[in-house]
Amino acid sequence: MLEVAGVEPAGVGGSTPVNKRDSAHSREALIKILTNLTDADRQMLSQIVERWGSLSEELKRAVLRVVGLPSR
Repeated sequence: MLEVAGVEPAGVGGSTPVNKRDSAHSREALIKILTNLTDADRQMLSQIVERWGSLSEELKRAVLRVVGLPSR
């Protein structure tokens, strides 16, 4: 399940949490972005969200750079 506010689902361990303070977009803007994704993009995003906790720190930083968020 993808949380629109950018908050990770509960129970995901070993990950870098992202919260509303870290988001450059409002909730409404994120909803608009997510509803306009293609099916292929939505599927890729859901795979990233599902696997985020098992990604290496290096890969997490790379993903965050791609989407324009500062890494922690």
